[in-house]
Amino acid sequence: MEKLKLLLVDDQSLFTESLKTFLKNYAKDMEVLGCKSNGKEAVEFVDEIQPDVILMDVNMPVMNGVEAVKEIKTRHPQVKIIMLSTYDEDEYVKTALLSGASGYLLKDLSPTELIISIRALQSGVMQISPSIAQKMIHSTFVGDSNEIWITLTFGKNKIYEPNELYSVFQKFMQRLRYKYSNHIIDYIYVIEPHGKRDWHIHLLLKSNQKNFFIPCDVFSKIWGHGFVYMKR
Repeated sequence: MEKLKLLLVDDQSLFTESLKTFLKNYAKDMEVLGCKSNGKEAVEFVDEIQPDVILMDVNMPVMNGVEAVKEIKTRHPQVKIIMLSTYDEDEYVKTALLSGASGYLLKDLSPTELIISIRALQSGVMQISPSIAQKMIHSTFVGDSNEIWITLTFGKNKIYEPNELYSVFQKFMQRLRYKYSNHIIDYIYVIEPHGKRDWHIHLLLKSNQKNFFIPCDVFSKIWGHGFVYMKR
């Protein structure tokens, strides 16, 4: 089986070298292609060699992680990027995710949890640290009148694997964006387990119009897998 190719980007060389050693010893399905100390170096590296996943710090000299995400996702949209940072402020998280990052994890997680998150990312599930997800769930990010939070429930009658859940969610988003193609300009989401069988998908829709509104029954008809909760 082909190994998952990684790039580590952080201005703390002790951190990247320690993480590289851990991954080499305990994640045999992964290969670290290199370690870079700022966003500019990461962009230049990816222009030459495309990894599958980048673990990217936020605050770095020369070019920060968010700027690097924008550059890399524009040139190489297939590359997945997880922000790995000590910062949990709303603006850092929101800007990174809307710039194209596939996840935002805090550095206080264990190396084993990081390995699990990298593998889960390959199934299409966005990776968010639990403490950050709680902020998102409680609408910390919501304040502009052109943003809407929706919670979709999923499960009840069947146990779903993460990749199957992601596939169903993507079909839902395709239908929703087609129906409201002139209004929805972007979105971010968090998928979390809820109990033994259920899942919750917390979705933030961003519109190009103020006082954007979609009737709840429209979501229910398009979703069709459980309840829909909506709040601005």
